[in-house]
Amino acid sequence: MAAGPSLSKNIILLKKIQGKALILAVDTIFKVLTHYGIEPDFVISTDFTQNAGQYFEFLQNSTPTVLLVDPEVFSRNPCKLPRPVTYYDIEGNSLCEWSRPFLGDYGILPKGLS
Repeated sequence: MAAGPSLSKNIILLKKIQGKALILAVDTIFKVLTHYGIEPDFVISTDFTQNAGQYFEFLQNSTPTVLLVDPEVFSRNPCKLPRPVTYYDIEGNSLCEWSRPFLGDYGILPKGLS
């Protein structure tokens, strides 16, 4: 799920499919989803700026959501989610390219501009 115009139309449907389908959300809508009682299975964060930290500041309790982060994400953002953080492998990222032989090749995700 992303923060597009279809979110407001479909948010009730997300609540109905929770636990029956995998819900992946971008960090910008995490707060909105939790407000409606929807816990996504995964939240993806790729923003390397400090502003992205605001997407997790509202959390006061532990959440079952897994945070998937780009290795270039702003360093304090992963610390704001009281759950384990998983870094994902990005095509063309020098850190990922270097570590892949040591960690194993489990597939890569392409990264765009937004």
